[in-house]
Amino acid sequence: MDRGLVRLFGFVLRALAVAACSVAVCAQASVRAAPKDPAENLRALLPAGQPNRPVQPRPLCDFARMAAALQSLPLAQDAVFRAPAPAAKAELGRLRKRALAGADVADDLRALFEQRDGPALARLALQDKDTRVALLAVHAAIGLAERHPRLHAFVPTLDARTAVDLALALVRFNFATWCDTPVLFALDALHHPDSRVVAAAAHQAVDLADQTTASAPLNRVVHWLASGTGQPALRVAIARRLGNAGYLHLLPLWQKLAADRDPAVVAEAQVAAARLSPADARAWVASALADRVPWRQVTALRAAVLAYAFDPAAVAAPLQKLCESRATWRDPADGAPVQVASVCKRARAILAAQPVD
Repeated sequence: MDRGLVRLFGFVLRALAVAACSVAVCAQASVRAAPKDPAENLRALLPAGQPNRPVQPRPLCDFARMAAALQSLPLAQDAVFRAPAPAAKAELGRLRKRALAGADVADDLRALFEQRDGPALARLALQDKDTRVALLAVHAAIGLAERHPRLHAFVPTLDARTAVDLALALVRFNFATWCDTPVLFALDALHHPDSRVVAAAAHQAVDLADQTTASAPLNRVVHWLASGTGQPALRVAIARRLGNAGYLHLLPLWQKLAADRDPAVVAEAQVAAARLSPADARAWVASALADRVPWRQVTALRAAVLAYAFDPAAVAAPLQKLCESRATWRDPADGAPVQVASVCKRARAILAAQPVD
C-alpha cells in the first residue's frame, strides 16, 4: 500500500477514536467533580481530628406506618388528599400554561405550594403528564417533602429511563422527605446510566449517614462501592468520604477493596483501614514512604498520621525528604494536581499536634 495512504488511514482512525471518545472516559469526565482549591483538597486528603457528628442522630420516619396512621384522617383535614379551592386550582392551571410557553414560574410555583392548598396542588402537579411541568413541580415541592412525605407516592418514576434533570430532582426530593421508603427509592439512582445521577444519590446517602440512625441507605452505597460497577472517579470520592468518616463496621469493606482492580480505590481502602486499625498499617506505611511513585508517597503520608500518631519520630527522616519533594500527583477523585510536599507538610503538622486549618 502507498505510504501516503497508510498515513492518511492512520490519521482517520485516530480522528475517529478521538471523536467517538470511549464510554468509560466520557462517563468518568462527566462525573468527576470540579477540582477543589488546594487547601480544601488537602483537608479532604488529610482531615485533622475526628469527624463531627450530631449528638443525637435522627431516625428516618417509617413511611408505611405514617401513611397508615393518616388514613383515618377526615378528607377535609387531609392537606395532601383534600380538594384544593377552585381559585387555587385555577392559579395552578395558569402557571402551567405559562411554564409550557417558556416562562420561568419556579418562584411562583414554590410560593403557591406554600399556601394552604399547597400540598394538594403539589399532588396534582407532580402527576402532570408533561414531564416539563412534572420537573418544575418536583423542584417546587422539595420544600414540602419533609412536612408531607406522602407526596412521594405521586412523583414520577425514577428508573434507568428517567431523564437526567428529572432524576436529579427526584433524588433531592426523596432524600428531603426524611422517610425510609422514599430514600431507598432514591438509591435506585445508583443504577442510573448517567454518572451524574449516580453521584447525586451516592453523595446524599453519605451525607445522610452522619445524621441518622438508619443503616439501610449506607448499606446500599457500601454494596454499590464493593460491586465495582461505578465510575472510577466517583468510587474514589465515595471511598474517601466513607474512609474519613471512620465507621468501624466498614473494616470488612476496606479489606475487600484492598484487592480492587483500581489502584486509586485500593489506596483509599488502605488509608481507611489505617484509620480503624493503625497498628496494622505501620509496616506498609514505612515501606511506602520510601517509594519513588508519588501516589504511593501520598497514600503513605495520609496513613502515616494514623499509624504513627504516637511515634512520630519513627517517620521523621522520610518525612523530611518528602517535604522537600517537587513531585506532583493528580488526584483521581477530581483531577486536581496535588504537591507531595504540601501533603507532607500537613501530615508533619498533624503528627506534631500543630494547628491546621
